[in-house]
Amino acid sequence: MFKKAIFCLILLGSGFACDNNKTEKTEKSLSEINKERDQEIKRSPKAIQDAVLESYRAFSFKEGSKPDYKDLRSKFTSAAQVAFKRGDSLMSLPVDEYLKSHQENVEQGNLRALEERQVFSKTEFFGNIAHHLSTYEARINSEDSIAERGIISYQLLKKDDKWLIHSMIWDSEKENLPIPEEYLKN
Repeated sequence: MFKKAIFCLILLGSGFACDNNKTEKTEKSLSEINKERDQEIKRSPKAIQDAVLESYRAFSFKEGSKPDYKDLRSKFTSAAQVAFKRGDSLMSLPVDEYLKSHQENVEQGNLRALEERQVFSKTEFFGNIAHHLSTYEARINSEDSIAERGIISYQLLKKDDKWLIHSMIWDSEKENLPIPEEYLKN
């Protein structure tokens, strides 16, 4: 009993209480925190998936229109990077440079229409970071046939309750580099 009284005095001096009711409230709040965390865990994969799908929609546009680059930019963090294979080279750019190049291709008529869609995905996350692997197909300048397929690896960060793309790197399918079957079916 004496040890408990000393312990309570030490706790009181540190700003803590020894009241049993306060302990129950602390346990209850921990329970509430765990419940909120569990709910967030259930919501996060969908929110991550939605962020990626929004970027696909934002990049896509029909002939005679063009992407809303301001909206498209809002899907990325301020320091986002974009990387992709072109031939044997790896191209890596800050997202603003990539979007500027994309916009120039649209304005010059090189890219008149684009429809990208996800055909497979796999999401993993921890806390405020996520990895989303996405198999895509793209129709470029024509709605008739698929011009390109590939896999994009997205890294996302959660900021102010919103998932933003921090980096994306992709490679396109080639004759000697087919997409594995496991990345074509959900």
